[in-house]
Amino acid sequence: LHLVFPEHTNSVGVLFGGQLMDWMEEAALLTVRHVGRGRRWGTVSLDGLEFEQAVAVGESMTFTAVVVRTFVQSCEVYVLAEAESPNGTKRITNDALFTLAFPLDESDSIAAVRDGGGARLLRQVEMPEGSALAQFAEVAVKRRQTRLELKQMLVRIYSNPS
Repeated sequence: LHLVFPEHTNSVGVLFGGQLMDWMEEAALLTVRHVGRGRRWGTVSLDGLEFEQAVAVGESMTFTAVVVRTFVQSCEVYVLAEAESPNGTKRITNDALFTLAFPLDESDSIAAVRDGGGARLLRQVEMPEGSALAQFAEVAVKRRQTRLELKQMLVRIYSNPS
């Protein structure tokens, strides 16, 4: 929960997009602590964030985050941003999908080798069967694959400019 003050605004007097992204990332990072305690998480991808609704000074922002899917050393976190005006009116202003990861350390590598490369470094999340979240989580593997393919394409393009 954050209250929007004048120092959080841009040149037109509404919530600065960078501040919103910072708060959303904060919610995502707080949420992943529950699946990988003691890890040094970092954001590696942010998908789907659009700035469609302005948020004014005096409004409060509430952020709800849920871990959608965990992988070996990364996870997807969905973050929903909601604004509440001083008169109590609430509205969803933004949502985004964060991919967060952590570097493997020596003990992680040893555990992965000992367990045949299939070590589970993160707690797994379970969604209620048949729920919208479960359906969203089902396609997480495809979203991850698409992101990695796009990354490889960019690496190929920019490592060989000819």
